[in-house]
Amino acid sequence: MNYHELIEENMKKRKKRKSMIITVVVMLIPALLLLLYQPFNFYLKDPHIIKKAQAVAQENYDETTVDNNEQWLESIWKQTSKNSNGDLIETKEMADNNLTYDWSQVKFISSIPSNASVNKSLYRGQLFIPELNMNLPIVEGVSNENLYTGASTMKPNMVLGKGNYSVAGHLMPDSNTLFSPLKRAEKGMYIYATDKKDVYIYEIEQIEYVDPSQIEWIEDEEDKTLITLVTCGTLDGVNRLIVQGNFIKSQSIDSFEQELADSYIH
Repeated sequence: MNYHELIEENMKKRKKRKSMIITVVVMLIPALLLLLYQPFNFYLKDPHIIKKAQAVAQENYDETTVDNNEQWLESIWKQTSKNSNGDLIETKEMADNNLTYDWSQVKFISSIPSNASVNKSLYRGQLFIPELNMNLPIVEGVSNENLYTGASTMKPNMVLGKGNYSVAGHLMPDSNTLFSPLKRAEKGMYIYATDKKDVYIYEIEQIEYVDPSQIEWIEDEEDKTLITLVTCGTLDGVNRLIVQGNFIKSQSIDSFEQELADSYIH
């Protein structure tokens, strides 16, 4: 083999190697994108969408919004009845406004819709735990729409500072999104909830992992005023994390600690 033939042979080998490398890269790119798709959703896209929706609610939904919603909800509850199992029979008006307490409709989250928003007609206020840097809108009912963006009430006709005010939220892979901060909750921390008129303060006294069937945690207890936060204990939903606080006191927003009000109530 002469010099020119050797050069030509080497060039063919280089082209072949280059072609193989390009083929491998082209095959790997879709696999890599598929591998990164869900982490991108959970850690970048979804938290951004949720925070944007929450910011809109905090900026635009005020005391008047809550008052109007409470009046409408009161009229709804007066119209509803229960079946033989004690479950609320949902009306057409409830369905039209996406108001439900039916847990069987709740889906595990694979991604947050890009148009997720806080349903203004179901907005009830805010819930925040400063030590966890957790701040969420409270929305009435456990529709998937509500659970995408906030803390969802689990029972009808609940009032802050009375009974066992029970709310649920999704556990997310991102440790700072929705109810995920509850994994870091400790006894003695304070939970604050507001209807934009008053702030209700509770102290965390129980943190338990329980079976999903243990619904007694959200039931009212005689002579006790509680708030109960419920989320999945693990991402596969095999158990539930219960964070329960005892009511300490309530105070008007005007007299509430200014630094906390500026940071968490808008």
